[in-house]
Amino acid sequence: MKKKLAFFRTGLIIALLIIGACVGIIYFSRQKIEKIEARVVAAEQELVSHKMLVYVASQDIPKGAKIQDGINVYKQEIYTGLERSSYITIDMLGQTALIDIATNEPIMANMVTAEDVTRDLRDYEISFANLMYNLSDYDFIDVRVRYADGTDYVLLSKKMVEELVMEECVFTTTLTEDEILRVSCAIIDAYTTSGTYIYTTRYTDANLQNPAVPNYPVSQKALQVIYNNPNIISIAEHTLNMEARMNLEARMKDINSNQLQAVVNGTGISDNAALSIFGEPAQAPDEYIPIYD
Repeated sequence: MKKKLAFFRTGLIIALLIIGACVGIIYFSRQKIEKIEARVVAAEQELVSHKMLVYVASQDIPKGAKIQDGINVYKQEIYTGLERSSYITIDMLGQTALIDIATNEPIMANMVTAEDVTRDLRDYEISFANLMYNLSDYDFIDVRVRYADGTDYVLLSKKMVEELVMEECVFTTTLTEDEILRVSCAIIDAYTTSGTYIYTTRYTDANLQNPAVPNYPVSQKALQVIYNNPNIISIAEHTLNMEARMNLEARMKDINSNQLQAVVNGTGISDNAALSIFGEPAQAPDEYIPIYD
């Protein structure tokens, strides 16, 4: 009898242990399932919070075309981590595409402009400016000119960088005829005036920031030089491009200061800047003729 009772107690204890283990497994499994379900719900909420109704190109939109709802764009829900202000809104319909936009591509606010593409707008290669080392395609920049006396002018305002070749310090943007003339005069001024520095500054948020007002004055001397020798533009551009590339390489520590000075001495860039092609010591440009409003 005692043996049977002991066997029964042992069996009961084993059964209770098994039941306890099962309850524990079920409890912890349930806890794990609840955590997974909570993560799934959080992920779904995260996705919902990033869902946005935006305008998408219904066909290839060439640069210069108008953005028109039902014609070349339609609304579509997408998942995005960007702010609403990054995409065009209904009040931006009718604006002009600044770049080629592919079919099914969401229309970003910096892809369009309220200004019409004028007949005198041209693609223009910028090779004479000192670039920021982390500049990228589709950044918006100002091109500025600084003289040795500290005066600083806006040459080009809120231009979009395209076809950037950083190692050559070259990119393309669009300019009007008056901007091209202003640029040509600035190239001559920088080539003939020691201490002149043409450089770029980038907009931190092009969607929200208004363009700067160009205020670079065109000098009568620069216009006269261009008139007398149109080829001087290409010579000056080449010299300024070499200088910009060496400055960029120096900033990126690709060459040391001694190598930079040797290259400068070898090409005669300093001499070109120190001696005016007017046959007299270089002076800051005067007799300015404004060609902007």
